[in-house]
Amino acid sequence: MKNGKFEAGKATLRLKMDMQSGNPYMWDPVAYRVVHKSHVRTGDKWVIYPTYDFSHCLTDSLENITHSLCTTEFKLARESYYWVCDAAEVYKPVQWEYGRLNITNTVLSKRKLQKLVSEKIVSGWDDPRIYTIEALRRRGFPPKAINTFCERLGITTANTTIPVEMLEACVRDELNATAVRAKVVLNPIKVTITNFPADKIEDRTYPKVPSEPSKGVHTVPFTNTIYIDASDFRDEDAPDYYRLAPGKEVGLARAYNITCQRVIREPNGKIVEIQATYDPENTRKPQAYIHWVAHCPTRQSPVPVEVRLYNPLFKSRNPDENPGGFLADINPNSLEVIPAALADISVLGAKVGRAVETRGECGRGIQRVNRAGPPCRLVSFSLGGCCRSATYSSSSAWDTSAWTRTRRRTRLCSTGQSHSAKTTRRLKPSLAVKINTSTPKSNVRATHLAWLAVAASTICQTL
Repeated sequence: MKNGKFEAGKATLRLKMDMQSGNPYMWDPVAYRVVHKSHVRTGDKWVIYPTYDFSHCLTDSLENITHSLCTTEFKLARESYYWVCDAAEVYKPVQWEYGRLNITNTVLSKRKLQKLVSEKIVSGWDDPRIYTIEALRRRGFPPKAINTFCERLGITTANTTIPVEMLEACVRDELNATAVRAKVVLNPIKVTITNFPADKIEDRTYPKVPSEPSKGVHTVPFTNTIYIDASDFRDEDAPDYYRLAPGKEVGLARAYNITCQRVIREPNGKIVEIQATYDPENTRKPQAYIHWVAHCPTRQSPVPVEVRLYNPLFKSRNPDENPGGFLADINPNSLEVIPAALADISVLGAKVGRAVETRGECGRGIQRVNRAGPPCRLVSFSLGGCCRSATYSSSSAWDTSAWTRTRRRTRLCSTGQSHSAKTTRRLKPSLAVKINTSTPKSNVRATHLAWLAVAASTICQTL
């Protein structure tokens, strides 16, 4: 087999367990099979590869894992897991099972996610509309928020479905305390303040993080020409409407009160410009405040940005309940691209991955820089209810140490070190393997494969 004398499927190496057992995992499972394909790391050097059932437990032992955590469908595999470790005479970790986590409004099955990617329903494994680690990172979900979510859930053996709003609440709480603020206008309408001097530029400030004054403030210009969002203006006023309308006064956030005096339109009815007057003394408290971005070329304001609004990928809370299958439940309007949005100058020079909280079309949202430079690109997604958000997460939140801590917590490594850390495993003396910190990861994987081959040989000799 090792020398490539067999075609794929013609020969396998099986473990002699117990064909009379009531557990199908003990029915002499396959340990090695022939695969005539080029490997991404070893090329064509190997034509035999270990199966998961054989290698998983031995790799856990090699890495000195104290507890192997898996979902309840692997409960029957526990017996074969222990059998292989005992036959190879190596340290035997403990296998614990827990209930599979399901979240509403999405799918978590790798098979279903693969179908979404292969059929190009999503752009890839990091598409912010799905719930892979890469996608959550691109969304701007901080590791701390994900850990908080897991801690609140606890562990159970029951299969549960958790409302996605619970995860979003954890993310919102974390980002609300850490994300800097910025102003973004998705559908800009030009507003000219006729009684504000045309050559005057005022500096207005607002806190970067309201709950953390020590983090400083943003300074943005205010001029006689500003842009507001189309959702903040209505032609006809109503008793329950508090934003801008003809003849109505509204407050500009961190600036002045303005009153709409005139609306200029194109022949097709599209609004070209709103002319308004401002109250320099702010003598009246307005019923509402709206966000704005100033037109000030000398200060590079406004900043053109492309915004992608990511809505839920599925139309229902449980896509699997659709009679036509989960693919029939796809939301055709899950992605909306706005190529000509405007942001204030606080986003200039922003690093990719930085978290920003904005005021947008549907209220407060979280933004993430996906591409720096002109125009800046923001990736936007829904955070429950009326919240709009876009990814922009703090780069420091995703440093190596933070993510390593998250991974180690899952794997429960007794040594507190990564798998390449310098340590001698508790193996049979003839099988002891020492892995140095200087060993590249590719070499570590090659060492694993070599060790598995020795373990297989030892098992065969024992049998």
